[in-house]
Amino acid sequence: MATTGGDMTTSGLSAAMRFDHERLEIGARHLLECVLFGRADVVERAFIAFRGEMLAHLEAERRYILPAFEVERPASAKLIHDDHVLIRALLATIGEQIARRALMPSIVRKLVEAVRANGEREIAELYPWAEHGVGPDDSRAALEHIRQAEVDRKHQKWMP
Repeated sequence: MATTGGDMTTSGLSAAMRFDHERLEIGARHLLECVLFGRADVVERAFIAFRGEMLAHLEAERRYILPAFEVERPASAKLIHDDHVLIRALLATIGEQIARRALMPSIVRKLVEAVRANGEREIAELYPWAEHGVGPDDSRAALEHIRQAEVDRKHQKWMP
């Protein structure tokens, strides 16, 4: 739902995406804590939940936000795309290491840093642009795609 303040109309997409990215950063740090202090079954459950949410977030951006952004700001879009490639590769490596019961904390630390760096880039440029650069249908579709993958965390709900 859009809100109006004077001449400016906002969709809420920027705030919602920022909130989701900050939640994912917390999830990545939680995964690292599980790796450092948890049992293998706890690590696996934390990873499965985090991976699903992270991949949904990346996919929502790829489908609904980045195509229009790439037209207007191709260099910035490429940097974000490269971030996403790195995050996906790290998730794949972590999944493989978990399956072998040989997860190295260093790879999870790299994931935490990659998610943080990507968040900084997107919060600074992509999300403010998306507030007006993404149409209402794509805005709703992006948020719904993310919502469908969410793990219920009552203390981490975004309230529009």
